[in-house]
Amino acid sequence: MPVDVDGDVEWLVNRSKTGWIVTLMNAAGQAKPQQGITPTDFRENRAVRIRSRVPVASASDWLFPSETLTPKENALDLVVPAGGVRIVQLTSPQK
Repeated sequence: MPVDVDGDVEWLVNRSKTGWIVTLMNAAGQAKPQQGITPTDFRENRAVRIRSRVPVASASDWLFPSETLTPKENALDLVVPAGGVRIVQLTSPQK
């Protein structure tokens, strides 16, 4: 696997034409009562580190395009909100 994720989230990896797409899902903070809906507990946000075994030139988030993501030493640190999803595109250097 060219990409690994450290953190208490579910994750998926897909290949793209320019690198890898990592989907991060955080189910924590979403109580499922028998009736009704409870508010999201945002204390359940999860810190995550994405590590790549291949070089990464840049990273961007499909759902938060205005956020600047800067990979350092082929790793990226970010937060997945409680009950939220992040889709991060890792771009390989041009050949």
